[in-house]
Amino acid sequence: MIRLTEVTLCPFNEVTPEFAALEGEGDLSHAGWKAAHLRFFSHYANTIGAEFNEHSLLVLERFTKVFPL
Repeated sequence: MIRLTEVTLCPFNEVTPEFAALEGEGDLSHAGWKAAHLRFFSHYANTIGAEFNEHSLLVLERFTKVFPL
């Protein structure tokens, strides 16, 4: 279980290095985060007939783990 502590809208190209590292994926670098997520979001958008670019809005969620501890 998680508890959401913050939810914000942010353009893809404004995601901070701090947020990218907090996701804990890959090498934790901002460049690695951007490359992986650009591939993912571009592919997904294409499959649903949408367009994704560096100005597309993302929903960024911060949370704490509640259970199990």
